[in-house]
Amino acid sequence: MGNALCHINVFDWIKIMENINKMSKKRAYLIVEYRDVVKLLYEKKWKDVMVYEENGKKLVDLLAGADLRKGDFLKFAFSPENNETIEFTHAIWSPFIMRAIMQVLGWEIIEERENPKWQGITEVYKKKNRSLE
Repeated sequence: MGNALCHINVFDWIKIMENINKMSKKRAYLIVEYRDVVKLLYEKKWKDVMVYEENGKKLVDLLAGADLRKGDFLKFAFSPENNETIEFTHAIWSPFIMRAIMQVLGWEIIEERENPKWQGITEVYKKKNRSLE
């Protein structure tokens, strides 16, 4: 899956998880993958400018700002070849954020793995058995 949660902020994730809770069974499992942005910032590994190739085209990602109430960075992806610019947000995630949300919503972490290739984390959660269910 990779870093799919970079496109989902904390508030949207809570809505998604509330829907999953309504539809999932007592002993459900969920795999979550995300990049620990707080750790990258702390270790000074977050890049404000990234240059890379995608489908043979050169792209430049620029950090344009942050919405710290929502937990998002505002970014622009620019293609110098065709002057195309895309505006997007990148959510700020970290284990302490994810685990707090998941615990409050009735899930417990049962496994964690770091993914050095893309500086991410894979976590496996199990839905807790609640007496009200």
